[in-house]
This record gives sequence, C-alpha cells and structure tokens, in this order.
Amino acid sequence: MNLMTLLIPFLLVSIQFVTLAVIDSSLPAIGQPNPSQEKDEDETPPLNLTVGVTDEGYTVAGSAAVLGCEKGAASGGPGGVSEDDKCTTITLTQDTQYCGETICRGDPACVPNQVTPCHDARALHELMVQLKEVDADGDGNPDYDEPCDPPDPRPEGWAPPEVCNVIIAPNPDVKYHTIVGVMDATRDYAKDGETERSALFPYVVVAGGVK
Repeated sequence: MNLMTLLIPFLLVSIQFVTLAVIDSSLPAIGQPNPSQEKDEDETPPLNLTVGVTDEGYTVAGSAAVLGCEKGAASGGPGGVSEDDKCTTITLTQDTQYCGETICRGDPACVPNQVTPCHDARALHELMVQLKEVDADGDGNPDYDEPCDPPDPRPEGWAPPEVCNVIIAPNPDVKYHTIVGVMDATRDYAKDGETERSALFPYVVVAGGVK
C-alpha cells in the first residue's frame, strides 16, 4: 500500500462542503432625484423606508404614519437617521434562546449567553409586515402593497417601485451577519392562509460601512 492510497481516504474524511449565497443590493445613488412628472396631491408620498442599525438596535424611519416619524427618513445621525426624527426604535432583545438560534446557528463553540443581548430581527420583521399592510386612507387597499417582481420578459431599463426598496444604514462597527439578518427580515412574508411568500421590501440599498 503506497502513500497515495493512504492519503485518499484521509482527504475524503476531512473534506468540507461550503454553501454560498448571493443577496442582491445596491449602493446609494449620488445626487438629487429628478422626477419625470408631477405627483397628484392625493397620491401616497414616497415611503423612503430606512433601517438604521447600531449596537443598540434598529431605528426604522419613513413617511408612513405607522412608523411614528415626524420628518421621515433623513441622513446624518446614528445609523443614518437624524436625531430629530422620532421614529420606531427596536431595542436589543434579552431572549437568550432566540439569540442562540439566530447567531450561534448550531456552532458548538458559540455560547448563547455570550451573544445575548442581540438584534431583534423577529420584531423588525413583524414591523415590516405591519407597514406593508397599513391602510392609512381607509380605501381597503394597502398603501404600500405594489407588485415588486419584474415583468417577464423584463423590459430594458425596468426599475422596481419605490415602495419595494429599503435603505439599510448600519454604523461602521455593525457585524456583517447583523446586516444579513435585516435583509432577511425585510425580504418577504407569508400572508394569512397562503403558503406562497409575498414580497415585503426585497430591493436593498446599503448605505454605510459593514464590518
């Protein structure tokens, strides 16, 4: 039995399989938007949904009244949200089991108590569902529930509706897995009584630094 015959079983035993995935995202555009046509006064204002991510939790800003903002999303403050905005804040959760499941993900070297508190992506997802289904004008149709999937075939120059976008503005010290958790929480959901998942805000614009 030669050396190569001994090495082959050893290599097969020590092999590892790695699964890779890609999440589409965009960088913020530079400059002011140039609308092609004027909007009606009764038209729903742009949502401008922004999720600021800091080491203290999430700050969700936008024009929807359900978010409690006085001025809507603005840049310049912590997590890309102005200090003058009074918007929805989701603090870190103290749920050790939840933090262990979402961060450790079965890693035996990870101790749930050491990763608690953690960002509450579950609460963020619930807020996104509430925002998607809000009907502020009472006409029976959700204000921000527009189709987000591109038509087939996809026409040249097609862009998703503004209400399908979310701006994620993390602080520079926010870890990468936390940003991915925000993307997962804002992507889609299952409506009551339906098995097929519907889009929330699947088109991501990342503003800020990710560690």
